[in-house]
Amino acid sequence: MTASSPKPQSNEPDTIEQRLESFARWQKFCAFLGAGLGGLVLFGDLAKDAFGASAYWMRALFISVVVAAGIFLGRAYFGYVFADSQLVKKQSKEGLSKTAAVPGDKEFDPLAPFVCFWIALVLGICAAVLLILAAWTPPASVPAGLGVLAKEVQHALLQLLVRDMALSV
Repeated sequence: MTASSPKPQSNEPDTIEQRLESFARWQKFCAFLGAGLGGLVLFGDLAKDAFGASAYWMRALFISVVVAAGIFLGRAYFGYVFADSQLVKKQSKEGLSKTAAVPGDKEFDPLAPFVCFWIALVLGICAAVLLILAAWTPPASVPAGLGVLAKEVQHALLQLLVRDMALSV
């Protein structure tokens, strides 16, 4: 087995200590996503001129996606905190050591990791779209000739993007 290959799956159940460490890692991941969501909201507020010049549906879509991501992120975080607290309660109630196998076979909410990864993907896409929108929208004080230049640059970048997507398929 090479160093880059994954560990073989063990049939041994997780210990309480391993499960609590896993919950702590997921909670940190949710906190990092929350910080990214906050940064995205702040950048969205700073780029409000770009939103003012863009189509209304784009602004509405951005706000909807950010609010939905916040709701799902809160749900995922709560799932990990709740599972952590339930395991600690069970450990203290039954007098189990940290090296004991996790009682029961339900690990935690199986939807939570899925939600976390999709939120990360959606936040990345939103940030890229917002950055492109802010970069392509000229401020109101820019002379009209530069607005045409921005449109030409936008068109050229879209052509490159479509060509790269066609090559990757």
